[in-house]
Amino acid sequence: MHPEQPERLTAIVDRLRSSTVADQIQWLNPSTSRNVIKEIERVHSTKYIEQVRSYSARGWGCFESTQISPQSFEVACLAVNAWLDGVDTVLQVGRPSFVLARPPGHHALKDEGMGFCIFCNAAIAALYALEIGQIKRVGILDWDVHHGNGTQVFSKHKTVIIPIA
Repeated sequence: MHPEQPERLTAIVDRLRSSTVADQIQWLNPSTSRNVIKEIERVHSTKYIEQVRSYSARGWGCFESTQISPQSFEVACLAVNAWLDGVDTVLQVGRPSFVLARPPGHHALKDEGMGFCIFCNAAIAALYALEIGQIKRVGILDWDVHHGNGTQVFSKHKTVIIPIA
């Protein structure tokens, strides 16, 4: 069985819905009204974005261990929007956000998907938060079993990364 599968996300959702804090969770769908490509281009090359779009349009493609399916481009854009919505919630409403999104987003490099990540959602969200101008630094707590190499590449942009293995 391939390690990247929809059941990873549904297991987390099921656990949260049955948890003692379930009544405190506000479930939101990602917005679709923003120009997410503009935000993705802060981190990824136009050539790479178009390659992901092309692979998805033809129904198959692969970057390292990251396979692209017909829905991959659209779903990856929704995942980015979810991360950006999380930033907006924190900055506008003053509430913490926890974004559950697949594909994840801390391994993708500027020109290549990697580690099941199509876009580097963490770096995109961090740069978006910095661009808004209300904050000067962003901290990324990465608790995967190995470092988020895609996010690490973008750490020069006033972003603090704390890998936890």
